[in-house]
Amino acid sequence: MALVGEGVLATPILSATVAELDDAELRLEEIRSIPDERLRFLVWVAERHLPGFEAAVATDETVRSFRHLTRTEDRRLYRLTLSETGQDVSTYLAAAEADIVILDLTVSADGMRFVARVPSREALRAYAEACGDRGVGFQLTRLYEDGTSEDASGGTEYGLTESQYEALSKALELGYFEVPRETSVSEIAAALDVSGQAVSTLLRRGEKNLLEHTLGRSST
Repeated sequence: MALVGEGVLATPILSATVAELDDAELRLEEIRSIPDERLRFLVWVAERHLPGFEAAVATDETVRSFRHLTRTEDRRLYRLTLSETGQDVSTYLAAAEADIVILDLTVSADGMRFVARVPSREALRAYAEACGDRGVGFQLTRLYEDGTSEDASGGTEYGLTESQYEALSKALELGYFEVPRETSVSEIAAALDVSGQAVSTLLRRGEKNLLEHTLGRSST
């Protein structure tokens, strides 16, 4: 049975762009590989980040060009063509060669987070080595069989990673979910000895996973 892996890549692709945006998370809709051309990323950008996004991406050395394609009520879709620098550190083709299918990909200040279907542990190891060859950091946070919730890499119940579980538990302990709130993200970050940005991301993703594995499960 195929496996699903979750993790984060420490890659320079779009890192300069998100560094200029406050609490930004860019979601990749699709990656297009066109023969004899550079990779193209289709990226959703939230409306609140639009004032600074185009200025930031225009100076990002991993992006050669960008184009606005369409918009919805609260976000816009852009096509980004990688520069030679971006192409050199991209691991997309290495993933494809290992028969790894990207299911979800987001870019934030914490790195490029991925959810991917992998055919085997050997394929995942080959991809991790390819990342290292390109100077891209690879961290696997969760690994489980496709179609199950059984974690093979240290995750917790309800689809939470250990870090998400720890952040949610500390937030609950300190009264973050009380009305009115009894603590702040910065106080939770201080208690966990991580950045406020990291706590915000962990809480958002943890809440999403928790809801998907409880409300989603109860509706089936």
